[in-house]
Amino acid sequence: MWKLDKEILDTCCEFIIKSVSKILTEYPANLQTILGWKSSLHLLSVTGRHPETYELGVNTFITLMSDATYVSRINYAYCVDCAFGFVALKNSPLEKNLKILDILSDSVNLLTQWCKDYSDSGSNFSIASSTSNSSMDDSSKGFTTPNFAMNLFIKLGEAFRKTSLARREEIRNHTILSLQKSFSLAEELDFSPLNCINCFNLVIFAMVDDLHEKMVEYSRRDNAEKEMRSMEGTLKLAMELLTSVYLQFLKPITMSPGFRTFWLGVLRRMDTCMKADLGDYGETKLQEVVPDLLRKIITKMKEEEILVPKEDDDLWDITYIQIQWIAPSLKEELFPDLEI
Repeated sequence: MWKLDKEILDTCCEFIIKSVSKILTEYPANLQTILGWKSSLHLLSVTGRHPETYELGVNTFITLMSDATYVSRINYAYCVDCAFGFVALKNSPLEKNLKILDILSDSVNLLTQWCKDYSDSGSNFSIASSTSNSSMDDSSKGFTTPNFAMNLFIKLGEAFRKTSLARREEIRNHTILSLQKSFSLAEELDFSPLNCINCFNLVIFAMVDDLHEKMVEYSRRDNAEKEMRSMEGTLKLAMELLTSVYLQFLKPITMSPGFRTFWLGVLRRMDTCMKADLGDYGETKLQEVVPDLLRKIITKMKEEEILVPKEDDDLWDITYIQIQWIAPSLKEELFPDLEI
């Protein structure tokens, strides 16, 4: 992707953003190629970072996404990049950032509709209706595969994951809630066992690990208890998200050949949060949360007969042993009369 020279950008910033804004708000139908959309949204993002042009840039983007008429398979990924370019700005208005996060979570409805269109049309599916022949290059081939909507969803999820580390607590926490809403709206996508595992590895597990690392990092600093507790609160939301999404997609997840390894990954993160060493700042408040999350997960797995004693499967025994390490207070409640 080409880049504007900084001197040109600083000198012509206002003119460029006015021109791009006019194209995106008045003539979006004339953008018929992938390169056209990529260039326009990139220019909107880089020129909108200046204090004097921010308002026009972010309002143009919000208008484009809110209307959604011209948001398509070919430009969705660039819309996501543009959105988080605005959210990442240090001093941007909180209200605008929260609005963008809400719009992005709602945009999952577009992904589900595109996925449905693909399923309904079968082998006759084409992106010609949303782009001209001139844009049918190699970069558009991915839009005619069954997994294209899922790939876009994972891109959105990874962008949410990165934003969950924002300095401002309100943005971090709202990001977690937006991601949870995104998963709720995405049930009609192709959440195969493999796709479920990929989503967890690339988005949820990675987010929990990053937040835990950041929380511990703050605990090692002097006079940083406020920041550490703030990050701890965001990690709590992330663990609740992990539990919610795990239960939402429990059946396809357990159908994966790698389920045992995945399940141990869930338990490992519960253990890591439960035993987080916060140094002089004392024990983590996550100790009050993790047992409830484990109780909810294991109870559901038992109800669905996923976690039951079997002679040819030691998942029950492995889980019992792990629970003794993580939250021994749950042992008698969840595994009554069992000794190994």
